[in-house]
Amino acid sequence: MHLTLPSPLSAAFGLLAVLGASTARADTLFVDPVGGDDGSGNGSQALPWKTLTHAMGQLPAGPNSVFLLPGEFSEASGEVFPITVPVVDDLELIGQGVGVTVVRSNGAGGALAVNGFGTPVPTDAHSVDLRGITFDRVGVSVTGSIWGVEATVEDAEFLDTPGNAISASGGFGFALVTADRCRFERCLTGASAFAAGGGSATIYLRDCLVLDGSVGVNADGLATLGGGGAGAGIVLLRSRIQGCTVGAQAFGNLEAGGVGVGDISLRDSILSGNQIAFYGSDIANLQLDRSTVAGNLTAVQAVGSNPADVWVLSRSSILWGNGFDVDPINVVSIQYSNFPAGVFGVGVTHVDPLFVDAANGDFHLQVGSPLIDAGNPSEAPADLFEGDLDPRLIDGDGDGTARVDMGFDEWNPGHLDLAGTAQIATVATFTTSAPAASAYALLASLGTAQVPFGPSGAVLIDLGSSFVLSAGTVTGVDAIAIPNDPVLIGLELFAQAYTNNGFDETLTNRVDLTLAP
Repeated sequence: MHLTLPSPLSAAFGLLAVLGASTARADTLFVDPVGGDDGSGNGSQALPWKTLTHAMGQLPAGPNSVFLLPGEFSEASGEVFPITVPVVDDLELIGQGVGVTVVRSNGAGGALAVNGFGTPVPTDAHSVDLRGITFDRVGVSVTGSIWGVEATVEDAEFLDTPGNAISASGGFGFALVTADRCRFERCLTGASAFAAGGGSATIYLRDCLVLDGSVGVNADGLATLGGGGAGAGIVLLRSRIQGCTVGAQAFGNLEAGGVGVGDISLRDSILSGNQIAFYGSDIANLQLDRSTVAGNLTAVQAVGSNPADVWVLSRSSILWGNGFDVDPINVVSIQYSNFPAGVFGVGVTHVDPLFVDAANGDFHLQVGSPLIDAGNPSEAPADLFEGDLDPRLIDGDGDGTARVDMGFDEWNPGHLDLAGTAQIATVATFTTSAPAASAYALLASLGTAQVPFGPSGAVLIDLGSSFVLSAGTVTGVDAIAIPNDPVLIGLELFAQAYTNNGFDETLTNRVDLTLAP
């Protein structure tokens, strides 16, 4: 296969400012903890409100975009915790700029509370989207009522939360929370899903990092009310939990004929450096898909009235190099995975994965690892990229057929690196590496894509809006000057390199950047 390249850089940055323009929403409101006023303000950009507490009680019918200006939203600025966020049609709370922090200054913890509906709502109604906010000792609590609720948290930081950083409670209905590109540090619990009384609660963590907490994620399914069932689940996609007392824990139970189940699912994710990677009690499941559990003191600890009811299911994954790995009685289904001796299944191996530097926490695969192209041969991941933004299906062993590697990492002979900050009026330096004597083309685009490209992996940028930044022979080091144009601030760009040495083609990882002032 050969990649048809787009036109060169030329006037591309000028075009991007036009193409990247966004559309306005129906109601755009502003809250400024420094210069706003709840008494005389009206929520406009000229007369912003001061507190979230006040603003949440003034919202008109949606959709609404509420911009939070830089500063601390705390008791000192007039906030009253918990701050109740109304579930209206399509509400966005957006941190505008750097330094937007919701903080409980007395250290007692607090919450933004998103509560579900007690009466029917339109099936297409969207609930709440929180973006670009730092939560300091404050969590986000989402509670489903009879008809349930949905919430999305994007590009947020949660620091030192004394309870749950994100919680979803099902009740009789459902609670669904999706967290994208979030960071959790030193939290008692990063994300917790609780379901009871026939309800359900699910939290998706996509491209998230959970560090140095007590419990990384928790799923608690409780059967109550005369046999009612409940399901609580946490799904990690391209995420990492590291340095926690317990990385992931799940609980279920049997009561009055009902079944409560706690589920943890890892996809293209890793649990490493935790005291216990997975702690399960009674009816609890750990599902591993293209994931890695390594470098923990204990990989799987099963407790409860019947520890055998804690199930581990694995496909194209690695569980290796932990102080204690897993009791084989808990492994109920395993395919094309690398586990310690005593665990058996189709395509299962028991070999040294050849991690890059396990002693220092680097669990990527080295060149020559026996786990390259050793995953399930029929595996067809929904997303054609993994956590490092490498294509997920690459012919790593050179046999002409692309096949997933075992574990969270897909080994790639090509690599693209970005040095420096993506700011206007600065220089961004890209380094492209690939097999010797390869020619390369470095491309940038306004959008992403997932287009299969044979054994080379996938094109992960939108070629329709792309342009050539540079071309040459590897190793390529390209200093790209970003114009001093304020219109470019906030623009998202996506870069990927294509290489070809006459025998092999490679597509590197994608590099994402947002232009900053």
